[in-house]
Amino acid sequence: MKPEGQGLSTDFYSALRQRGGELNAIVEIFEPAIIKDDTSQESVGNSSTPGALSETPIAVKDMIAIKGHRRGNGNLHDMLEAPFETEHANVIDHVLAAGGQIVATTSLLEYAAGAQHPEIPETRNPLDERLTAGGSSAGSAALVGAGVIPLSVGTDTGGSIRIPAAYCGVVGFKPSSGAISLAGVTPLAPTYDHVGYIAGNIDLIDRAMQASSDGYISELSEPTHSSTKVRIGIPRALIDDQRNDLRIVQRFREIETRLSEEGYELTDVDTALLEELRSAFIDVVLFEAWQIYGSKVENDPTHFGAPTLRLFMLSSEVTEEQYQIALERRASALDQLSNYLRDIEILMMPTVPYFAPESTPPIDSELGSYEGLYTEIFNVSGQPAITLPAACQPMVMGIQLVGPLNSDARLLRIASSIAPLLL
Repeated sequence: MKPEGQGLSTDFYSALRQRGGELNAIVEIFEPAIIKDDTSQESVGNSSTPGALSETPIAVKDMIAIKGHRRGNGNLHDMLEAPFETEHANVIDHVLAAGGQIVATTSLLEYAAGAQHPEIPETRNPLDERLTAGGSSAGSAALVGAGVIPLSVGTDTGGSIRIPAAYCGVVGFKPSSGAISLAGVTPLAPTYDHVGYIAGNIDLIDRAMQASSDGYISELSEPTHSSTKVRIGIPRALIDDQRNDLRIVQRFREIETRLSEEGYELTDVDTALLEELRSAFIDVVLFEAWQIYGSKVENDPTHFGAPTLRLFMLSSEVTEEQYQIALERRASALDQLSNYLRDIEILMMPTVPYFAPESTPPIDSELGSYEGLYTEIFNVSGQPAITLPAACQPMVMGIQLVGPLNSDARLLRIASSIAPLLL
């Protein structure tokens, strides 16, 4: 018998069902909620914070294993025919052990590969339903942005948490590479895949990290000393990229001024190393995706929607030599990263170079080719990165803060002090 969720009202489920349906954000609703099975392993989770997510309703991107349910992966065939999972994904075990309650699985771009399946309605933006919620963690961001779910689980290979979070006006966090296990998560490009969270505030992100990242110790409760200035690096050449929406650039400059007035130290940093990291992105993603999905593409191409099939066919053209060159370029850049960040504590930039479009552009389209201008760099580097909502016109924009590798708790602490200054 499944354990029943506690503390969730009929009104909660009515709002979830109605708003989630309006936004095309939900794949499956669990009523009652899925909670920790008392017979499960007691040692799962961060033992120092067993109640970090007590009775928190959580939605999960539908490519993360939930015992007794299918992983739909944004694909029609998988939604109907995939085998039922026999175990929870590692991250699900952790959030349940911390008291979280899984209430729904959420919509996504097909296999998180950057394109909507043509026969599945695209998730709409809760701030303006004429626009997309983004991707690939679309439903996870939309439900949080709509205010019906406080916390959701997503994945991020090139910006798939941070981009939809920015579009939907909420907080999205991609932790350091390896901070949260990928066990039980459908892969796209394992070298760059991350599990992370979308929430309405940083405190919930922090509690989710306490629950799911072994060794994570929160710093949010530590006192902030106003005399200690945070040094922020601004990758100016990226900010001045001509493809950026000028309204986003202007608002970013206003935020720089505000932070300077509040005592933060802002300094321009060279972008050559960041560009080197980004240059190692696409060949690795495409090559690894082909290793995972190539056989299925060749033997059963109708399994995929046409945009995803086109992308995977493009993946077949990346050679082993190109892949190895990209990995070598990445390794060389990572060797230089500590020195590059030596004199700054975080990097700051917009999250996305433009506002939410009407539909998510595939990554092999002109618009899609630079949607991840600011995000994919940090999947390559593995650094923790968070997007915070910032007031802007005609709609909210995202500000991305990036810390050194494995500085997740410190980054969240800095973000908590900056967030109120952006609204």
